[in-house]
Amino acid sequence: MSGPRDKDLVIKVPSQGGKPEATDEDRDHAEVTPIRASPRSDDPHVDTHPELQAKVKEPRGSGVGVGTIVGGRYRLVEKLGGGAMGEVYIAENLAIRLRVAVKLLKRELAADAVFRERFQQEAQAIAAIDHPNVARFLDLVLGDPTFLVMEYVTGETLAERLRKGPLPLAEGVQIAIRLSWAVGAAHAAGIVHRDLKPSNVILKPDMEHGEVPKLIDFGLAKLARQVEKSGLTRTGQVVGTPKYMSPEQISGRAVDHRSDIYSLGCLLYEMIAGRPPFDGEDDVQVLYQQIHDDAAPIRKHMPDVPEQLERVIARALSKDPELRPATVADLARTLEATALMVGLSRSSSAELYPISDELHTMERIVAPGAKKPGGGKFAWAWVAGALAVGLCAGGTMYLVGQSRAQESSGLIVVSDPADATVVLDGKTLARKTPTWVAGVEPGNHTLRLEHGGNAPISQSVPLKAGERAVVQISLPPTTHRLEVRSTPDGASVYLDGRLAFGETPTYVDIIDGEFHELRLVKNGYQTVVKPVTPDDKMPSVTVTLKPENQARGTLMVDANGAAEVWIDGLNTGYTTPTLGIQVSAGKHLVELRDGTGGKGQSSTVTINQGQTVRLLLAAPGSPAIPEPIPKQ
Repeated sequence: MSGPRDKDLVIKVPSQGGKPEATDEDRDHAEVTPIRASPRSDDPHVDTHPELQAKVKEPRGSGVGVGTIVGGRYRLVEKLGGGAMGEVYIAENLAIRLRVAVKLLKRELAADAVFRERFQQEAQAIAAIDHPNVARFLDLVLGDPTFLVMEYVTGETLAERLRKGPLPLAEGVQIAIRLSWAVGAAHAAGIVHRDLKPSNVILKPDMEHGEVPKLIDFGLAKLARQVEKSGLTRTGQVVGTPKYMSPEQISGRAVDHRSDIYSLGCLLYEMIAGRPPFDGEDDVQVLYQQIHDDAAPIRKHMPDVPEQLERVIARALSKDPELRPATVADLARTLEATALMVGLSRSSSAELYPISDELHTMERIVAPGAKKPGGGKFAWAWVAGALAVGLCAGGTMYLVGQSRAQESSGLIVVSDPADATVVLDGKTLARKTPTWVAGVEPGNHTLRLEHGGNAPISQSVPLKAGERAVVQISLPPTTHRLEVRSTPDGASVYLDGRLAFGETPTYVDIIDGEFHELRLVKNGYQTVVKPVTPDDKMPSVTVTLKPENQARGTLMVDANGAAEVWIDGLNTGYTTPTLGIQVSAGKHLVELRDGTGGKGQSSTVTINQGQTVRLLLAAPGSPAIPEPIPKQ
């Protein structure tokens, strides 16, 4: 939890027509229609504890603020913000000295039985979710005050990042994929978030991945199972943020997991285009657009966005929930497949995706006499595009026609690169990828793809009766093995900047048809760089190492984020984490920079001849690491 939140709205939905009335939820007095429901005696809520119920109604002796210890062990350190339900603080667990986020329920709301139940509902929602991209729930304390304790996530919010402009295309898609899986974990627990927006996503610095998105604040989450029991959230109001709310949420209709899919579509659109799909002069105008207007194609704002990705976003933003992806898992997998095929990510593995939900949609669209609202050419084109996204420059996309869609078991085969030969159970097929293979018998099949300049891949494909599946395979380039020797032996070998396994004599795998660089490093000897061209087909290479003219050592630099490494005021061309930088023996100033002039932590180190020094520093924008002592 970090930074101020976007404004939420309470939309009072009239019972008979009319426009929704938008009011600011962050006023001192919460403008929320009371929920007329009595507490259930079979639930362990605060209302079932008479002593706690009495306690929250008693006048508080002094105000709660920075410095206050709540729950006997949490000292409030810094206020992060507030909303209609309460205030959020950074706090310290005095028992274990752990920084946490504490969400205090407003006292006037804590005195209301319905709002106490809603607050505990938030705790139940968060506690049921276990996913690395969701902030962890740690504790719920009932009393005076009543509050939640959650993981304190550092980093800037997605909203803060977007104020600087749109994200790089690959970064935006990857964040959307991770958020989709995070929301999927909530849906698996029976929870709909209902308030997905940039300020509820924190981009947490991460040593391994650079940064990871973390979803926070389930304050508006709805437990799907609980709704049928109590109707707790059926209040004649809808809560959310207009720019990211689904049409059904605004209209006060039943909301399920597909509402979150719409909100994810809004987030992805904004991350790529730098603006949300609907952005009127005021909230009421935005609410009207969300219900009645189609979003402008994203390529209108960003022409370089691949058409396949535009189709994925457009479907997520369908007004009719039935036309959106069936689940967030379907959305995540489609984004992953699209990113792979348009070059936004690479994988050498083959993946099998069952697509029964998508094929049910396809059959409804193409079957004679089908009456599917909002179907037609657009819906069919999206399904075909999602299933056969293997478009490359000069490539061809084969669409599954109506007669084929009505056949029994079959495979849609997509490859990267496209135009690969398909061999199914030893039989070479006439059409190359992407293609549809109809009438495949149920059982286990062996699928092999072959493409000139790429290594062939074989994949076992299980198929059930009546099932259709997409097989998506990325074909790795062909390689040949090169033996690397040196005189003397014992040199480390770097291929294109990456450390190879073992020391000379050793082997490296060379990708055919590309230029490469071999670098041999050995303490006490000069570093040797040898180019490898596409025409070099030699099975081995021997490099003679010459003694160093000056004493050298090796410096390895790591940080809590990606940063440029500068030594003695010069950019080394390396970014953290580095494998090994050869430097002259002596004293050196090591700095981290971010490429825009921002500086991180720096340190002066002394390196002796033949010595390897490992240094851990803080990246720009991160707190300094205490005593960055170099280690040998």
